[in-house]
Parts: sequence; structure tokens; C-alpha cells
Amino acid sequence: MKRLSLLLISIVLSITSFAQIQRKVFGCTLGTSTYNQVEKILETNYENPWFDGSRTMLGFDNIEYGGYTWHKVTFKFYKKVLYSVTLEGSNFATRQDFSGLESDLRSRYSQYRTSGGYDDGTVVIKTSFFENPEHNYKSAKIVYEYKPFTKKKEAENNSAW
Repeated sequence: MKRLSLLLISIVLSITSFAQIQRKVFGCTLGTSTYNQVEKILETNYENPWFDGSRTMLGFDNIEYGGYTWHKVTFKFYKKVLYSVTLEGSNFATRQDFSGLESDLRSRYSQYRTSGGYDDGTVVIKTSFFENPEHNYKSAKIVYEYKPFTKKKEAENNSAW
């Protein structure tokens, strides 16, 4: 009986210790936090959040997160539950500036690497870097998405046409 109990405890501990992509961004949990909860978190912890009239999007401008300054952060909702957080920054001087962040993601989530970013079946992270040398413009973008809601939104959009 003791062995069986120890075996069950070790199985439970090993299952819960598997590294997955973190669902919590800015103190809000993808797929769980409601619009009202996110609104309260942003108002309490961050300066000057903005809200759209449709109650489908929240955000703020010029915030430091993960060691980078992002000029725009947007929170999107599906049926009043957080499904996406997008961080956009145009303060990257070169691709090398963004490569440190990409390297951090790669070391944390290498087992979930896909051609478009990272995907653990529940959370998807997409990264991109854009450079327009003609206008000396460089920007980076990271999108965290709760995959079950993304699939539902896509299905609803496809059925609307």
C-alpha cells in the first residue's frame, strides 16, 4: 500500500512539473480571466490603461515588460474571457535587440517550437520582427493566444461567410 501511495504521488508530481507555456501575462490568465478582472488588474497595477467601447479590447501604451519597452499592449477577449495579449514595440534598434527575447523564449519553450513560434496545445506564442530600412523603422511583436478560443473564433468567422 505504501508503494502504491508513493507511486501515485510521484506520478502526480511529475505530471504537474511538466513545463508548459505560461498562461499568465501581466497578472492575467489566458482562457480564464474575465474582461472585468483584467480591467481591474490594469487599473490597479498600470498607469493609463485604455478601453474600447465594445468591451472586447483593453490595453495600454509605453510599458516595460520582460526587460523591453513596448509601445502598445492589447488584450483581446472572446465572450468576455481573455484570449489574446499582443505586445508591440518599435524601439528595437536592430534584430539583435529582439534576438535576446527570442533566445529566452527558445530556451524556455524549445520543446514547443513550431515554424510560427511556440505551441503547447493550449497557448501559442508568435513572434515577429519587421524592418523597413527605407524609413529606418524597426518593430517587434509578440502575441500570446489561448488556442481553444482562437479555434472557436476562427470557426465562427468562417461560418459567418
